[in-house]
Amino acid sequence: MKFSEQNEGEAMNRHFDSIIIGAGQAGPSLAGRQTQAGHQVALIERKLFGCTCVNTGCVPTKAMVASARAAHISRRASDFGVTILGSIQVDLKAVKARKDAISAKSRNGGEHWLRGMKNCTVFHESARFVSSYEIAAGSETISADRIFINVGGRAVGPNLPAATCPCCSATTKCSTRIISPECGSGHRATSPAAKTPEALVSRY
Repeated sequence: MKFSEQNEGEAMNRHFDSIIIGAGQAGPSLAGRQTQAGHQVALIERKLFGCTCVNTGCVPTKAMVASARAAHISRRASDFGVTILGSIQVDLKAVKARKDAISAKSRNGGEHWLRGMKNCTVFHESARFVSSYEIAAGSETISADRIFINVGGRAVGPNLPAATCPCCSATTKCSTRIISPECGSGHRATSPAAKTPEALVSRY
């Protein structure tokens, strides 16, 4: 079977040794171990390869924390005998672009590895149980004796009264669940402004 045929999810009503739902942290390595043992594996990913850690969790968080630390250390340069002419400015759009590039590199690398993996068939579809041993991957139904669920999570924004968005200075309720191109930090206004106690604003 050719590579393109094997890795584009064209196996209709086929039986696999294992089905892995989700290409998160455990899914790709599990697929690798099983395919090395000669097992036929189907891996189903609905949206972004890498799931929560690579796309919305660990990796982007640490990337932005690294930028924050760089700004913090720069502002303390004089404590280390270093003189910086001018003030330290943070470009949130550039911070976000760096974070996105790091996540994209990891995400694309993981997807490329899976699609090139021998004995692994990748389905870029939603998965739904049809029976205890059958999964609908998009419009196709596949089966396996072993099914591993390795799905990610979805962020839920805090339901707080209105606060000032730290990046666009809009006095609106902001939610970090949705990335907006107009806002460098990924905030997006989701409700009209409301009067908020000063103490609550400072904690938000």
